[in-house]
Order: sequence, then C-alpha cells, then structure tokens
Amino acid sequence: MADKKTSKDTTIHNRHFVPAGDLVIRQGDRGNDAYLIQSGKVRVYTEKDGREVELGKLGPGDICGEMALIVDEPRSATIQALENTNFIKITRPMMIERLAKTDPLIKAMMPMLIKRIINGNQKALRVGGELDDLTQTVQSIYKNMENALPAQKKRSLENAVKPKMQAFLDAVADFRKLYDD
Repeated sequence: MADKKTSKDTTIHNRHFVPAGDLVIRQGDRGNDAYLIQSGKVRVYTEKDGREVELGKLGPGDICGEMALIVDEPRSATIQALENTNFIKITRPMMIERLAKTDPLIKAMMPMLIKRIINGNQKALRVGGELDDLTQTVQSIYKNMENALPAQKKRSLENAVKPKMQAFLDAVADFRKLYDD
C-alpha cells in the first residue's frame, strides 16, 4: 500500500497576489523568498547607470527570485508584475528542507550555479553598457566634426560619412537586439 501524504505535503499555504504594475522584488533588497508564477506575467530588470535594463519576461510555471534561496546576497534585479499575477511563495526554510534530502552533489552545485548566473547577468550588463557608450561616442564624434566644419563642407560630411555612420549604428543596434534576445 502506498504511503498517504499528509495535508501538509499537498496544501499550498503561501499564495501571493500582486496587481499589475506593482513590484514583486526590488533590486538591492535582502530576500528569503522566491516565487513560482501560477498566472500572470512579470518583467525582470536591473538598474544600471540610472537606466533600466530588461533581463527578461516570465510567465506561468517560471520561478523568479530563486537566487535568494541559495545565496544570502542582495537581490540582483527588480521584478514587476506586467499583469495581475498569482504566485506560490517558496521560502528559504522550505528550500533548505528540500535540499537536505537531496543528493550531496546536487546540493553542492546549487550555489555554484547561482553564482554563474549572477556573473553572467553582470557580464551582459557590461556589454550592453559598452554598446551604449560606443553608440554615444560615435554620435558625439560626428556632431563635433559637423560643428567644426565650415558650412560648405558640412554637406560633404553628410553625404560621405553620415550614411556609413548610420550603417554602423544600425549594425550595433542589430547586434544589441540579438544579444538582448
């Protein structure tokens, strides 16, 4: 005869509702919980140099805030509900209890994998920032050249250089789009 599960094993006590537009998690806050999305949609973003950088969108079946269950560090991103969203809250004690029953190899790998995710996110933010810096530098150089030229030479600059500069900036934007997806 199969073991019967207790109501404690099958009951979900930690339901959590967040209306559209509200924050679920704020970057920099301490966290002890993660959230399994039952319904709705959220966006994950980080703030860098005063601007928001979107890291992704999550929906039903996805988990957000999971890094806080493994590493005791401030939240690395902000999560905002795009729609009315229902979650199941997963607490650090719940995770620790389940990890205690897990194979020691898997248990040892969890913090390492989370660290790799954090490092990968930080690297992606640096590349995105470098692309933004490159775009601004190219535009600034062109504008400085344009301002330094006499009026009769500006037309030559516009005809000879501007199309090539725009093609370069379009290529950077295409790369950025590929990189961000």
